[in-house]
Amino acid sequence: MIKQAKDSKPVSPQMTVAELCATIGTTPPVVNKLADAGAPVNPAGKTDLFGLFEWLFVHQDHPHLAAADEVLVAQWKIFRNV
Repeated sequence: MIKQAKDSKPVSPQMTVAELCATIGTTPPVVNKLADAGAPVNPAGKTDLFGLFEWLFVHQDHPHLAAADEVLVAQWKIFRNV
């Protein structure tokens, strides 16, 4: 059963800054500020969305996590618990 859960574990989306902005309802300058604060954001490439969610969850009570699509947040919660 554990193997089956791991095999069906959601894959974290890899997103550009523009995609991140659309997903978490913010702007590129805010994403850059998150990166400056230590968030795992790659301004010049792709960012692991679930890694960013985890950082927001651990380091901040951040409105951007609440603004994200609830399906993506649910997939992240499954991802972190499997």
